Amino acid sequence: PKADATWIRIGSSGGLGVDPGTIVITEEALNGALDPYHQTLVIGKTVRRRAKFDTELCQSLLALGNEKVVLGKTMSCDDFYEGQGRLDGAICDYTLEDKMKFLNKAHFEAGVLNIEMESLQFGAFTNHIGVKAATVCATFLDRLKGDQVTAEPCELSDYEQRAINLVL
Repeated sequence: PKADATWIRIGSSGGLGVDPGTIVITEEALNGALDPYHQTLVIGKTVRRRAKFDTELCQSLLALGNEKVVLGKTMSCDDFYEGQGRLDGAICDYTLEDKMKFLNKAHFEAGVLNIEMESLQFGAFTNHIGVKAATVCATFLDRLKGDQVTAEPCELSDYEQRAINLVL
């Protein structure tokens, strides 16, 4: 890795099998098919890049946390609704049973602890160029229990601030 650069993405996410307010440090990002690669087109050719984060940096951040800070995999989807298995979007061509089967597979088989939309590209890019990087996200809900955030705004602000404080 390039010793002169460290990049850390701080954000929010939906949890998967973790309590709201849990801070997830991403060790590896998975796409919506649960593969650890970002796929893109470069001059008309498909290119796959591994979305892996710096192990030492992730472990260092984990050591700074408490029991509400965990290390795991993040599923990074192409969109907020269909890609994440939400039932409340304009297009929903699947059932609650389909959604739960997929989210359970992501969590229990692939080890996904949270869902968002940025880490796959960020991890693939930084890994490809050799920059040490990490993603740190607060979880706003457990998607195994529903699609809607029920926490109060002051709670959400506290969750976000805990993620920021961990990094700073």
